Amino acid sequence: MDVAYQMNEQYTGNSKKQKNASLGILWNVINIYQHSSNISNRLLGAYDLPLSQYVLLSLFMSSPEEGRTVTSISHALHQNQPTISKIVQKLLQKGLIAAYPTAHDARSKILKITQKGVDVYDHASTTLEGALEPIFNEWSQPDINMLVSQLQMIRSYLETRA
Repeated sequence: MDVAYQMNEQYTGNSKKQKNASLGILWNVINIYQHSSNISNRLLGAYDLPLSQYVLLSLFMSSPEEGRTVTSISHALHQNQPTISKIVQKLLQKGLIAAYPTAHDARSKILKITQKGVDVYDHASTTLEGALEPIFNEWSQPDINMLVSQLQMIRSYLETRA
């Protein structure tokens, strides 16, 4: 029996510790993240694109015309600036994003996704979607919507209290 299953049994309605169900939910979310990260990194390796870089490209693709700074990316992803700076440098070296000087501060750069970045992101997304699609093939749309809604509630709670 794997650890995630044991933790789930320990913290769900199948035990007397129902009041600690939040720990079971947290454990499962962490476990899902670990598995999905491993799968994603393996698949994204074909594009020389670790998951951390794919996440940044996803942020740029949410509004491709909008320029971003390291600070704005850091805030949006709840990551520290040195970490974001390292990822940005890798994306710049690969030509997936470009840096432009700002008018008001020569030290600050506006970052935008390049056409190459859009193309790599689109191909990588297609690969990920194809690999992850079977997980939800038998789910109804209302079930998917409910899960997404509940996950957004958890994320929102954590983001406002972090």
